Amino acid sequence: MMHLVEDQEQRPKAGGEPIRVAVVDDQELFRRGLTMLLGVEDDIEVVGEAGDGVAATELAGTTVPDVILMDVRMPKRSGIEACVAIKEIAPTARIIMLTVSDEEADLYDAVKNGASGYLLKDSSIDEVAQAIRVVADGQSLISPSMAIKLLDEFKQMSRSDRQQVPTPRLTDRDSRSSSWWRRASTTARSPSGCSSARTP
Repeated sequence: MMHLVEDQEQRPKAGGEPIRVAVVDDQELFRRGLTMLLGVEDDIEVVGEAGDGVAATELAGTTVPDVILMDVRMPKRSGIEACVAIKEIAPTARIIMLTVSDEEADLYDAVKNGASGYLLKDSSIDEVAQAIRVVADGQSLISPSMAIKLLDEFKQMSRSDRQQVPTPRLTDRDSRSSSWWRRASTTARSPSGCSSARTP
């Protein structure tokens, strides 16, 4: 299902061209509510809505929005799958995934398939509006809670990599040197303190 927002439904915008936004979500109540809240922003214009990934692709081709707010899990075609199709038909459109999914795999797949932003649905309307502005300006944005999870994941990967670094194999010469240093250390700690270590 696709719904185009007629020009007369838009409130006048003050100064400059507004950011043209499409809202894609299979929950109509959420979709309509988000559209109404974004309509309050002077620099944002919602040009259409869609309820699934297939309709989202059609909407992108019809309206060519600047930014698309899209859920991850939807019928017919998921938001992540729709990213690829949308980028083919409207390559200039910037996509923000707006979802309840805090799974790292969904974030990775979304970014890999062309998304420029990833927000959770517990974000405030001000955070969503600011994300639209940031992404429309050519930047990328990730929900703070997801960024923290990513950093923790990278830290774990880094620790795991360090633990898996193989211990260098000692050469015969290295082995003799190591043995010498062990004997020298033992001699230095001996009570008499008068013995000396000699190189074999």
